[in-house]
Amino acid sequence: MVAQLVTRQGLTLQLEEKSKETIVHCAGRINAENSEMFQREIRNLIPELGAQDATSTHRIVLDLSNVTHVDSSGLGALLAAWTAAQNNGSDLEMAHLNPRVEKLVEITKLDTVFKRARVVAGSRSTATQTGADIAPTLSPEEAWQQAIDAGMIVHRADPLNCETSIPALIGGAVMPNRRFYVRNHFPVPQLDGSNWRLDVVGLVERPLHLSLRDLVKMPSQTQFVTLECAGNGRSLLSPRVNGEQWNLGAVSTAEWTGVPLTEVMHRAGVKAGARELVFRGADNGKPDPNGEPIPFERSLGVDGAHRSEALLAYAMNGEMLPIQHGYPLRLVVPGWYAVASVKWLTEIDVISGHFNGHYQTGAYFFEWQGEGQVVREPVSLQRVENCRFAVSRGRERHPSLVLKSESVTAPGKKRACWAKASGTAGGGGSLSLTWNIPVP
Repeated sequence: MVAQLVTRQGLTLQLEEKSKETIVHCAGRINAENSEMFQREIRNLIPELGAQDATSTHRIVLDLSNVTHVDSSGLGALLAAWTAAQNNGSDLEMAHLNPRVEKLVEITKLDTVFKRARVVAGSRSTATQTGADIAPTLSPEEAWQQAIDAGMIVHRADPLNCETSIPALIGGAVMPNRRFYVRNHFPVPQLDGSNWRLDVVGLVERPLHLSLRDLVKMPSQTQFVTLECAGNGRSLLSPRVNGEQWNLGAVSTAEWTGVPLTEVMHRAGVKAGARELVFRGADNGKPDPNGEPIPFERSLGVDGAHRSEALLAYAMNGEMLPIQHGYPLRLVVPGWYAVASVKWLTEIDVISGHFNGHYQTGAYFFEWQGEGQVVREPVSLQRVENCRFAVSRGRERHPSLVLKSESVTAPGKKRACWAKASGTAGGGGSLSLTWNIPVP
């Protein structure tokens, strides 16, 4: 017999009692809003240690066939329920995961924890479950084909660089993963999530060596963040500027879930004298064909990193972070150009000086003439490229005015440039703006 247990905050639990077995039919979402309720209800079903027959083990089955979404808090709730069951001599089993949730559980390696509870995922056999230890792979040809099938505008196939179409951008705020623009400098690394680790080193009290499972178990946040390539709109510049010739589609918004950067740095303990955090990705290559290979890396100031609300993200739009977007972990820095959001993150190095890596000072910077000398500054916060506003004159309000790049000047041989724009609104209002355009 199936009885209603609880319906709250997007999650419904129905209870089915059998001999020595309790089945909980779950429907909806297991997320930050209801994870505490979910843990409480499941723990209430677990017999106290010593209260059950010593010759048998009570079995609790979570039927997840109708669960449509599990975020990091939901994963933590599942893990906490399993731990409570084990501590009280019970078995906890997940049954009938739908493909979307199954993929999330597998890639975060939560299924390796549940092996003692005999995970049943659809019709998979025990033999095929060991495939969860194999990291997902994506060849350049497959990545290119997926981008084409999703309607992306592909600029390069290997490494993949593609932008979102304008109609897709107009369609809504959150961009589906398959239509989210992709910017790569080097080939996509193929990482095994079970062996991957994030190292936090340098000027820290307690160096860390964190697995994906370690991160998933930490307090998490979910944020809606827009990422934009600093070179978005480069094809519209005149004279032509070197770099990927983006139109206006190198920008997208997603729901990112992960561990706050401040949480990890607090655990590591940043020492006095630390100035910057260097974020190092697993992707590497030669920006200069005659030079040595280098990893992709960028830095944030210690204070700026603390204020930025940055995430160490392992999920995107409720799904495992796709390979082309940084699986198994990437940095997401809200409000900053996406170059700061390092993908395939493997190391955070706390240093006492200024970081002078290629993608910090040799590319992705603003440059302008000031007081007789060239001033250079790494790109950081996103800057307005187009603005729309109304011009008022006395009590009279005039139609909105749109300012766009009118002219671009490149001093000397430098690729860096600035843009000027001016315009008028009906009735007389006028103004002029000057802003910097980042070097690719």
